[in-house]
Amino acid sequence: MNYAVRHGGVFSRKDLLLDITHQQMGIKTSAVSLQINRMVASGILQRTGRGEYKVTQGGLPEFVYRPSPFEQNVFAKLKKKFPLADFCIWSPKVLIPFMVNVPNVDYIFLDVEKDVMESAFNALQCMELGRNILLAPSLIECNRYLTGTDSIVVRHLIGQSPLTVVDGCIVPRIEKILVDVIDDNELFFASGYETYNIFEFALERNHINKSKLLRYASRRNRKDKVVQILSEIEHEL
Repeated sequence: MNYAVRHGGVFSRKDLLLDITHQQMGIKTSAVSLQINRMVASGILQRTGRGEYKVTQGGLPEFVYRPSPFEQNVFAKLKKKFPLADFCIWSPKVLIPFMVNVPNVDYIFLDVEKDVMESAFNALQCMELGRNILLAPSLIECNRYLTGTDSIVVRHLIGQSPLTVVDGCIVPRIEKILVDVIDDNELFFASGYETYNIFEFALERNHINKSKLLRYASRRNRKDKVVQILSEIEHEL
């Protein structure tokens, strides 16, 4: 984290909490403590004493999205039905470790090429999955129907999106997820300062290919916003 870098990679929980609460009034200390504990569990931080930590050495790990068994099942069924279609599957729950305020989200994205969106939507409805199926919902519909639900959202997959294969499923790379965070209706809970939190935590914890990030951002007309976010984060260092 930036605070640790500014202090030579070593810091105390008490001093970190004082620094963050000074910069962001109203933030809960429990949220900060939760992030520290997650970074210790992931190996990014190491405890050196009571309430004291240091940043571990070595290169940042690659981000890997692990699809759930349910997602693997849905993906396999759709791939069988649409073998030539390009699509990926993932859940916005993957953003929770990168956020300060934990949202109540439990839905799944099926990002699919434009010409297949409606057919995939109809196929999902016929599968009787016990979930609401939404097709390219508006911002109003997202606010109304997604919070606290376990829906499946069919969305447009932009060509040349950063994707990879994990456990037999096509899933997004971190570069796609970060760009999608900016202004996607379905990721409304990650707007404002949370967008900066997500980018900052992701950059601190994972290797990110900035060429892929900016190339995909250009395809989504979001390159200027991504560059601005990266510039502000790097300036804080």
